[in-house]
Amino acid sequence: MFPSLPAYLRERKISADIRTLLLLRKAMDKGLVKTVGDLYAVLKGLTVKQPEDVGPFTAGFYSYFLNIHVNNGESLDQAILRSDSFLEWMEQRNNFIDEEEELPDVPQLIEEYLDE
Repeated sequence: MFPSLPAYLRERKISADIRTLLLLRKAMDKGLVKTVGDLYAVLKGLTVKQPEDVGPFTAGFYSYFLNIHVNNGESLDQAILRSDSFLEWMEQRNNFIDEEEELPDVPQLIEEYLDE
């Protein structure tokens, strides 16, 4: 389960080791992790110790789990919109919606994508 995650986070100056994986596993076993959002929240709680670590953690998390790479000076929303995973999700989503249905605005689409 995510064996390269601690090293990946350490490359981004986020404190993580084997204990991080063990604690994450405990949270998953207890049913605390059901969505990507839950995974983000639990890992953030386990690894982020200083407010200045939130940005690097978030960028590392999205890169590792969703293959979304946030460039310097770019917002997370911008990175999500240009990512292959978001474009694939949109394509699949469009296959299942009624053509007459109005598309939600961009922030709603991003939130829907992250929730799924």
